[in-house]
Amino acid sequence: MDCGLTNRDLYRFIREYHQCCLADTLKLLHEDYLFVLLSAHSAGYTPLALQNLLSDVCPTKRGRFKAAEMVVPEADSERLLPSGAACLFSRQRGG
Repeated sequence: MDCGLTNRDLYRFIREYHQCCLADTLKLLHEDYLFVLLSAHSAGYTPLALQNLLSDVCPTKRGRFKAAEMVVPEADSERLLPSGAACLFSRQRGG
């Protein structure tokens, strides 16, 4: 069944939905907040994708981003296994 949506339409919907949710969440923060940490444990959310989402709603000139893959150590091994992605937006007090 073809619903008429392209991948571009779906991506635009998902991005706009996330931006709206993030913008509403930021309204709950104190005006002098120091950081926002966004994490995802689902396939398809890369550190860069999370940074792009946060940069759409956070004042980039007043802070900095650090995005990374989250990992867990495999039992009885030195291997690391992927467990998601995270992005931290931080700023100085009073910024």
